[in-house]
Amino acid sequence: MQGKLDISLGETLDANRGFARELMRAFSAKMGKALWAVFADPGEAKLAAKAFTGGASGSLPFRVTSIKEALGKRAAADGGCDLQLVVQPGFNIDEWIQLDTLYAAGAKARQAAGAAGQPSMVVLNGSLDKVRGGYYPKLVYPGLHAAKDRFIKNFEPVYYLKALPEGWLFRRYPEDWQVIYAERGSDPVVLQTSSTRPEYNNAAKLIKAAALERQMIRRQL
Repeated sequence: MQGKLDISLGETLDANRGFARELMRAFSAKMGKALWAVFADPGEAKLAAKAFTGGASGSLPFRVTSIKEALGKRAAADGGCDLQLVVQPGFNIDEWIQLDTLYAAGAKARQAAGAAGQPSMVVLNGSLDKVRGGYYPKLVYPGLHAAKDRFIKNFEPVYYLKALPEGWLFRRYPEDWQVIYAERGSDPVVLQTSSTRPEYNNAAKLIKAAALERQMIRRQL
């Protein structure tokens, strides 16, 4: 196992679409059309709907839509909303800015269906760290920073796997964060656990130190 991954955008989209389908299966029996699979791009939403039905005609037990369509006037009239699964947003900055508006559209649909409370939103493989970590300067992207402070900062990492050189930063909610050293041909080793997310640089230093220690042991054998 190595920390470096080299896959194309098309492969990433295909993988996200397939993983989204498995997640939808877990909830569709209970939620039905109140379960939304939301894709950033309308074309990707159409591809997903076709893939989810195996290319056959017919309706799905849940709703497949794009952000643009979900924000349309018909959204509140198309049934309730219990859960929005937003697949890989962020290729376009506006998609992040629209997330809280999308959530509000789900709440409106839920109210129109006579349901109490608020819907849930799950983001699948979105680059939340880039938004929350200051990758985009506030002076250039004021709208994005307003959305971050208003809504995006509230997301909780539920399943997180970040590749690092010779290792991983991993979390599975509600468990602690783990810094993992992964050498090819050997079992992964958990170097550190913590209730708060470690800084990337600190995690990388821990893994590098473990790799150097392993090299020293080999030389002594």
